[in-house]
Amino acid sequence: MANRFGQVMLARLRFALAYPQPLPLLALLLLCAAAFLHLHRIPQHEQAAEAAERRGAAAERALRRLAGEQRQVDDSPAAGRARLLGRYPEELALNATLAQLLDLAQRHGLDPLTGDYRLTVAKEGPLMQYVLTLPLKGDYPSLRRFLAALRSEHPGVAIDDLALRRDALGGTALDTQLRLIVFARREQG
Repeated sequence: MANRFGQVMLARLRFALAYPQPLPLLALLLLCAAAFLHLHRIPQHEQAAEAAERRGAAAERALRRLAGEQRQVDDSPAAGRARLLGRYPEELALNATLAQLLDLAQRHGLDPLTGDYRLTVAKEGPLMQYVLTLPLKGDYPSLRRFLAALRSEHPGVAIDDLALRRDALGGTALDTQLRLIVFARREQG
């Protein structure tokens, strides 16, 4: 029986060699290529990926360490308070700030008339408030440019109230009442 099985297999092998079929041959080649990739190429790529992950983790640790060192330089509440209060002018520089506001209005084509200045003093706290009421004359685009410049150049100034009035229906001139609050740091003494 084993002899007969060997003869049948030998006949089939001779037939396959004499009349080659393309599909089984292609399947055999694909199987060999898959085995080569699985045994040789994939482990190389896995090793390269692991090395890249290790380098990335090391770079991330270094970045976190540097960020931690930067944060530790001056992250105390007192330093944060000093940075916040540094945005506001000192009490002695308040007159210069008021002059800058009037000059800014004139540079943007607005005519500041006489203003009303009032000091509001809180009993406690590091800031003082000057309430400044400015009557302005000019057109609407000039007013918008002035307000945009005011917000960007003077972060210690708040717009409290704005009232617009036009004398003539078709006119471009506006009478504006602008109330600003100018915050200033108290003198430490």
